[in-house]
Amino acid sequence: SLIKVKDVQLGSFIGLILSTDGDVYHWGRGVTGFNERIEIKPILIPELKGIKCRSINVSAHNCFAIAESGQVYSWGDGSFFVHGHGIRKDISAPQIIPELQNCR
Repeated sequence: SLIKVKDVQLGSFIGLILSTDGDVYHWGRGVTGFNERIEIKPILIPELKGIKCRSINVSAHNCFAIAESGQVYSWGDGSFFVHGHGIRKDISAPQIIPELQNCR
């Protein structure tokens, strides 16, 4: 079915779509842009299913989504700690950044 698009963000190897319903879809090289599996059309990100998001952002190698509840989710390359989880490890699926709760 057709996705009613609110926003589109593009990184080096991944694209994100935020639908008008608050769903987040991705395409490209996996959810993080690093996986070997390539999605050639947008698919719903399973970890964000049922979480209504209000905004998305993509950098070269990291993705972010802010839920209407104020929770901030991020995932991607951990080389320079840019994903905000305080570890130098890639994060392959959206995870809440505990320090950024109730973001409005």
